[in-house]
Amino acid sequence: MKKNPVSKIIFILFCLAMVLCLTGAAMFSSVTFGQVMNSRLDTESVPVTDYRVETLQDSRAPAGVVKEYRWTLEMEPGHPGTLAFYSAHHYIEVFLDGELLCALSEDACPSYSNTPGNGWVLLPFTEGDQGKELCIRVTPVYSYVKNRVFDFYIGSEAVIFSTQLRRDLPQILLGQVVSFAGLVFIISSVYNRMKKRERADLFYLGVFSLIIGLWKLTDTRSLPLLFPKHILLLSYLPLAMLLLAPVPMLQFIKSIMERKKQTILDGCSLLSALATLAMLALQLTGIADLRQTLPVCHGIIALSAVAATIELIRFWRKNRNHKRVNFTFACLLACTLGACIDLIVYYVRGNSTSILYTLSIFLFYIIVMGAMTMRDMNTLASTDQHTGLYNRNRCNEILETELTEDSRVSVFMFDLNDLKHINDTRGHDQGDRILLRFAEILRDGFPPDAFVGRYGGDEFIAVIKKNDEVELQSILDKIRQAAEDYNRLTAREGLPALSYAWGYATSEQMEFSAHTANLYDLLRIADGAMYENKKIYHEIQENT
Repeated sequence: MKKNPVSKIIFILFCLAMVLCLTGAAMFSSVTFGQVMNSRLDTESVPVTDYRVETLQDSRAPAGVVKEYRWTLEMEPGHPGTLAFYSAHHYIEVFLDGELLCALSEDACPSYSNTPGNGWVLLPFTEGDQGKELCIRVTPVYSYVKNRVFDFYIGSEAVIFSTQLRRDLPQILLGQVVSFAGLVFIISSVYNRMKKRERADLFYLGVFSLIIGLWKLTDTRSLPLLFPKHILLLSYLPLAMLLLAPVPMLQFIKSIMERKKQTILDGCSLLSALATLAMLALQLTGIADLRQTLPVCHGIIALSAVAATIELIRFWRKNRNHKRVNFTFACLLACTLGACIDLIVYYVRGNSTSILYTLSIFLFYIIVMGAMTMRDMNTLASTDQHTGLYNRNRCNEILETELTEDSRVSVFMFDLNDLKHINDTRGHDQGDRILLRFAEILRDGFPPDAFVGRYGGDEFIAVIKKNDEVELQSILDKIRQAAEDYNRLTAREGLPALSYAWGYATSEQMEFSAHTANLYDLLRIADGAMYENKKIYHEIQENT
């Protein structure tokens, strides 16, 4: 199905957004904070201590407030550990007995970002720190994080990481599976496009799956522990993925409906693509962070969910008797409703970590839908698109089947007479009509378990696991009768008649020797018989 101009514009805008997204990823990956966040050696663990918190009003601070957390370090002899806490868009200063130990200030951020992002602060202690006062000063970058409550941990980095990894494991596993499925769909789509047998929805399903999977993988708290120097990049990636998600999702739903024009879906796709480009440009120019424009992104996702739901309901009403349509409608409707629920939960909780409802439903959907789509593609790859019979490639695969002396199989060869002459004199429409009708006659004439395929332009073959002459003649009589019935109807309309030559060969005609025999050997015998039949037809035509 060819893309309409709107679809091409959407695709181009989405590609531009992807380029801008990758440009931003390259820029953020060059920023490292490790040298200021961890400057001491790691040691063993000590128990967690209580702390006091004080909120200070500061007009110079971005959100107007600064919080200070204080406690006295009381560690068991020989058991110092690492202080760890998760910071989300805060400037950080850590003091030990009034001495600045480490800092992450606004000056450390690049010109295109107002925030250091989300990440862990890891600060190992030594036995010499016993009894000293620890003061952690946090400055919220945005107003909505100024009431955030910090959780502090003291223990070995390995224990802290393993604890967080266990919490994130369901999200990581789901993200990996969805991302892998997306890659499989994209690769399959590209391959089948090269082979000119692509299903349009597979590509967009793959892109959407990959984006959603990467979003959840990068939106975990354990990943910054693995890559502590790149917390700004890891803060940028999930937001960028979230921005990119609506366009392939909407185009995927549109492709399911198999219509070139979908005003609502195309309109939302254009809006989403333009908004994505604008928000990425604002981020990379330092005007506004993605986190600041996140409500706009959520608004577009909500709008896309509403538009998708409306179109899905319309499509379902027209196709409610189709099982695949019912399955798709139920799953995608659950996903869109789940997305709205997840958005509400995000604003209530203040973060999207462990929000897995939508992802779990979508994973179930893409696995089942992907399997169904790839099954359809395999069928499509072996089907002649004009007649619906098996194509030449599938015929060649079948003909490679080896024969033994115990084989009971027959091969038929058919060739339409004068099809080229009909195309030249009466038009290709008339020739196509005969071609399609003969394909139907063959499909109905042979038993359901027989193989029937289009071997060439006007050549057809059939393979049947029978070699009883009476049964084979009965099949030929059924085909002949159907052709005569067709010709009686077309004669009254002045249309060209359907004529064909045929030949067949059975495995009993094979002489098995040292070489391996296969169905190609039977086809050559059937082709010779068909040639003799065609020669008789031409002799009759010449005499009349």
